Amino acid sequence: MQKQKTIAKWLAVVLLLTVAIACYVALSAILQKSDDTNVAGANDSNPQQQTPVKKTYSTFPRKAENVDKNAINHVGGSDDETLLSTVCYRGKTLLFFKSESDDRDVKESGLYIAVFSDSTLEKTVKIGETNETFLDCSLSKNGLVVFISSQNETRVLSFDESVNVNARCETKKYSLLKAYLHANSLFAIAYDGGEFSRISVSENLTISGDNFVCSASDVSDYSITAYCEKVLIFSNSANGANCLTYEQNKGFNNMFSQNKSKIVQILPVVASENQTFVLLLKKQDGYDVASLDSSLALIKKEPVESSLNAALFSNGNSLSVLTENGFYRFCAHLDFSGKSSIDSVGISKNYTALKAFDGDENTILATSESGVELLVFDGSSFKTVATLPHIENAILSSYITGENGYVSLAFESDSNSKTTYMGFGKKDVFVARILTSNEG
Repeated sequence: MQKQKTIAKWLAVVLLLTVAIACYVALSAILQKSDDTNVAGANDSNPQQQTPVKKTYSTFPRKAENVDKNAINHVGGSDDETLLSTVCYRGKTLLFFKSESDDRDVKESGLYIAVFSDSTLEKTVKIGETNETFLDCSLSKNGLVVFISSQNETRVLSFDESVNVNARCETKKYSLLKAYLHANSLFAIAYDGGEFSRISVSENLTISGDNFVCSASDVSDYSITAYCEKVLIFSNSANGANCLTYEQNKGFNNMFSQNKSKIVQILPVVASENQTFVLLLKKQDGYDVASLDSSLALIKKEPVESSLNAALFSNGNSLSVLTENGFYRFCAHLDFSGKSSIDSVGISKNYTALKAFDGDENTILATSESGVELLVFDGSSFKTVATLPHIENAILSSYITGENGYVSLAFESDSNSKTTYMGFGKKDVFVARILTSNEG
């Protein structure tokens, strides 16, 4: 009997301990759950059901801001934008850009056209995805044609006068392409990573080529000029600078090359009534200036003393080269005619970079520690026409003459300056209409 009582007592003790442990576990779970409710998203069984952040989108048109008598506008979103190219089309300025944003001026990331009319942003048009590459654009008989490189092909888009797509087609994949008009027809010099070829684009976007090709390795960039019945090609590669021509029914012909050099500027110059093309070539230890005839055969080449930066100018029958060491003068035949100090031509700052623009004979961007200045050369000295913050990837898109002179400059920048304060995100694309002269 005594033994049964002892067993009952121990069973009661075990039962009480079991109940105590169960209560402790239950209380700990409740306390843990209470702590978890203080962590954002802890009670969300499906995070995707959270209320999304509302995105802000722009209303067009958007007028430019007036900053120091210059009209400044921009395009972009809260992330990064990259300027690709510009073209003037039916009285409007079109900016091609790549956007990583999905708000403000764009609905999603991709390749876009921004349409500006008198500095007012009218609209943006998506033309591609971020994994595609803008190659080139050209005016054509029927409108604007744009070339875009995709993963396995090149897409060709045609736009009407309202910048809406009205036709499209696909052709072979090219890594680089430069389009041009000849006799009112559209052509392009294309590069597929191993060789150059010439293609034609018909009015209904039919793409065709000929049997002529030219082998070329590691081409990084090139520009072209249609001159008479030839196409002049100025290319840079890992091996150096190379100039070649293309003629229908004759094909390609290599004319000039210089190892370990890069073509940084090309100026058409008339010397003794003969068309020539003057190149500014960057070498490992400085620059060369080379004069080529209309077939790109070398006429003469002159070195410029060792310098880090240089820009080439044309003024009537003379040529000039500006470096941080001096201002060098040549005649149109490239005979050296003298050197002046940079102070004597109105340069008082120590510029760390000089950027000239192909097709423009007297305008440069000069970069210093304090920012960027737009300089215009009047034949004897430089005049500062605008002061800008540190900008990237600038393109001089147009020049307007008349009572007032303007340049239209497109560039990339953040919003951390009085010039670009209106920017939306990390980096926007801006267009500035800058007054260079006032004769009225």
